Amino acid sequence: MSVYSKAKFKELMYHKRRLSSNPTPSESKFRRSVLGELGVEFNFQKMFIESNGGGDCKGYLVDFWLPGYKLVVELDGKGHERSRQRVYDCVRTSYLAKKGIKVVRFKNPEVWDEGCLERMRGILEDRKKELRVGKKRNLEPFVSDRKSDLEAQERFVREKGVTVLPTIGVNRSF
Repeated sequence: MSVYSKAKFKELMYHKRRLSSNPTPSESKFRRSVLGELGVEFNFQKMFIESNGGGDCKGYLVDFWLPGYKLVVELDGKGHERSRQRVYDCVRTSYLAKKGIKVVRFKNPEVWDEGCLERMRGILEDRKKELRVGKKRNLEPFVSDRKSDLEAQERFVREKGVTVLPTIGVNRSF
């Protein structure tokens, strides 16, 4: 890891600790009322590190990582409505999709809705089936869907003229 990478890694770890120790009300509710009720194993504020092999790396934080389902759950507050944050979310989703990880997004008000638990239960059941089908056919899951999704995301990034993602401190307001 180069000096630049160590600095970025430390910055990401700082944000991870801060976000983990200060969850939003929606994150607390989702943890307790949805994931707790479903009895699903999860990690809160999980880091994914991507390295280009040349000593440089970048990382992404996700709200909830469900390893048994290869699923990420993101809770979107008002900050996710900003253009810059949408681009960041799009690039992060593309990175995760390339790894075979599906991303599900809930807006904060949806977490407080009665139907959130049932919606999440349905998502988990569908995801189990998708992963099972992928193993039976010895294929990576979401081959056709993921390709069209990635193309749409890459087109969005190209249209916005994004070449490099801003650092975490710049594209998020805390």
